[in-house]
Amino acid sequence: MSNMSEFKTKPQRFVAAVALVACLVGSASACTSGATSDGAGTKTTTTPKTGKGSGKADVSGVYSPALPQEPTLTKAVGIRDDATMSSCDTGAGTVRAVGTVTNSSKAAADILVTVSWTTAMNDVVARAYAVSKAVPPNQKVTWKASGKLAKGNKDVECVINVRRGTLK
Repeated sequence: MSNMSEFKTKPQRFVAAVALVACLVGSASACTSGATSDGAGTKTTTTPKTGKGSGKADVSGVYSPALPQEPTLTKAVGIRDDATMSSCDTGAGTVRAVGTVTNSSKAAADILVTVSWTTAMNDVVARAYAVSKAVPPNQKVTWKASGKLAKGNKDVECVINVRRGTLK
C-alpha cells in the first residue's frame, strides 16, 4: 500500500513542478518590453494596452505646453518647509502665485521658487519662477510668480518647489 501512495505522490509533485515552471516562464515573459523574435532575426514589438483595467495610464488628451527654462541654481538645497503659498490663480489667462519664504541658513543665499500649475493627471500646464537674490540669514521675503494658463484646463492646482543655493 505504501508503494501505491508513493506512486500517486510522485506524479502529483511532477505536475506541480511543471506548473510552477510554466508560471515562472509566463511571469518572466510578462516582464519583457513586448519585443519578440521569430528566430530569423525579425523583431516584433507590441504596444501595451492603456486605459481602465490595463494597469497603464491613459495619456490621451494630455496637454504639455512649452515650459520656461528653469534658472540654474548650484549647491541647491530643498527648503519647501520654509515657504508658504498664500494665493494662486487657476483660471485661464495670466495666472499668479504669491507667498513667502525664509532663508533658514546661516549665510545669505539665492532662493528659487518654482510654481507648477498641474492637472488631476499631474500634467504641468504652466510654470513660473520667482527668484530672490542674496537673501540674508533668517530673513523672510515675499515671492511672486506669474505665467500663462491656456483655456480648457480643468481642476488645476498649484504646486511649489523651493530651493536655496547660488544662482548662475
